[in-house]
Amino acid sequence: MPISPSSSSSSSTSSSTLDPKQLRALQSLSLPTSKDPCSHPPALHNATLCDNSKPFRHVISLSLTNCSDVVSLSITALKSLSTLHDLQFINCPIAPVRFPPEFITNLHSFTCINSLRKLTGVWLSRLKNLTDLTVSGVRVNGSGPSIILGNLRRVKSVTISHTNLTGYLPKLWHPNITYIDLSGNQLKGKIPSSISGLENLVVIFLER
Repeated sequence: MPISPSSSSSSSTSSSTLDPKQLRALQSLSLPTSKDPCSHPPALHNATLCDNSKPFRHVISLSLTNCSDVVSLSITALKSLSTLHDLQFINCPIAPVRFPPEFITNLHSFTCINSLRKLTGVWLSRLKNLTDLTVSGVRVNGSGPSIILGNLRRVKSVTISHTNLTGYLPKLWHPNITYIDLSGNQLKGKIPSSISGLENLVVIFLER
């Protein structure tokens, strides 16, 4: 007997340990949910990690890799996935959307490699609770790293490389930063002396 799309969706929902709202959000991102995203090993192109909440588990890490052209982000889906701590886009040239406040609150790590078509410094600066920021291989429009990093007071690791970013290096840096990679951009000016005072800094790449 043929199974209708609605029946299939209902079946996957009932067999999953994941919060039903989050399951529908993953489905809207064209992620396979026929098997429980929380208990099934990560797929080759997309991976999810979940917490151990009861009665339903919640996604805390999501990696989208080699996305198809039909994938699109929606505010509704992102609101449902507001438990995410870690979000990765790798080779996903889809259109970015403005992340809702409840989504930004819990997001600690954001990776965007060859993805999201084009970003702005203002867009990245809204991710204020990040401790880890990685953006590479995507154009970032902004007047320099300061507009991004000035609002990220908790960030420890920063990679903004090969983004065609222009402007000057920031004169002020947050003291807890340990890793800086601003290579492959169009930054100009001298290296500020304040960088030498970053006691926790381990690695820095600034070459053009």
